[in-house]
Amino acid sequence: KDVKPFDCVGTYEEINYAVSKTILNYSNEELPYLLKFYKQHYPLSLLTSLEEKYNLEHHLNDHFDRIVRKAIFDGRTDY
Repeated sequence: KDVKPFDCVGTYEEINYAVSKTILNYSNEELPYLLKFYKQHYPLSLLTSLEEKYNLEHHLNDHFDRIVRKAIFDGRTDY
């Protein structure tokens, strides 16, 4: 399609944050192999909250920007 808003998968910091947050969101379930490997070999990276670092320089149209902001800030407007 003409719109391709997510052509970058994220910085290393963003990926590490997302993987770490995913691992922490697993309650009592056993982690899938790749998440278990990550947890055993890499430190979890939640030291810097990415929710506080929303980058306004992006190529998202308004529709996708609202979706991403809602997912990140869950209704907050103080970003």
